[in-house]
Amino acid sequence: MSLAQTAVAPADFDLIYEHVTTHKVPYTNMHMRQARKRNGSRVLRYLHAVYAPPPTGRPRIDGMISGPDVFWQYQLIRTRTRTQLNLLAESAPQNELERIQRRFLSEIMSRISQERSGTIHHPRRLAGQYYLRRARPGTSPSHPHCQEAVRHAVLDARFVSTLESWDLQLLHP
Repeated sequence: MSLAQTAVAPADFDLIYEHVTTHKVPYTNMHMRQARKRNGSRVLRYLHAVYAPPPTGRPRIDGMISGPDVFWQYQLIRTRTRTQLNLLAESAPQNELERIQRRFLSEIMSRISQERSGTIHHPRRLAGQYYLRRARPGTSPSHPHCQEAVRHAVLDARFVSTLESWDLQLLHP
């Protein structure tokens, strides 16, 4: 199973693109965090960052999902009649691949709904966990939080290398 098999309808792409580019101006990004319970404690499953680069042709959304043993890099490109999902990199255990494929679009749409309605739930930030937030400037890959996350294999180096240009800050309370 692959994320590339996930279908994104043109209307869904249009909604995501419109939200990412207009919800928190001047930011053109969105982020999500998934956690799970391990030994009774909440731990990171993955961080998901979404970014709409300045338009240069067809509307495009870049995205990355990264966590322990998990990395995806993708592009959604809107054509006249469909949405093309290009998977640029994929690495994860089979059960995580299947889980993200099942939940990919619904997690994005749920986040958009929460942000639009103002009902977004911000979890209490736990010491030792990683979180994202919109901020200018974003976090540099040379920042100690990024270096530590990569060194301990919590986040992929490709993921942390985009945070600065995507105006996302990596928090590590």
